[in-house]
Amino acid sequence: MPPSFFVRKVFKGLFRLDRALLPRPPPTSHLARLAARRSNPADKIRVWWWNKTPMQRNSAVVDIPLTFGFVLLIGIEAKNVWTNFRGMRNVIRELMRMQWKLKWGSEMRE
Repeated sequence: MPPSFFVRKVFKGLFRLDRALLPRPPPTSHLARLAARRSNPADKIRVWWWNKTPMQRNSAVVDIPLTFGFVLLIGIEAKNVWTNFRGMRNVIRELMRMQWKLKWGSEMRE
């Protein structure tokens, strides 16, 4: 087995994600008070988060950043496609201008 396997096993054994990355859950009475308020979006997120089981929280610790990264990549790709489209539009415009010059012998007015 590769050394990275043992490193990963030791790391997982020493640091559970829910204990290493997240604070202890608040008391249930505190959660009930937060849920009753409902006006603050941060409170809604806290209630939603702590109502999950520890396994769901572990999964979300990985899934939420992955989803964010995936959406970011899609956004960057969409921006690149739009930029390339605008560049191609300029190339087509320039080709039409050159064709006009060849046909009529003068610059096209805009």
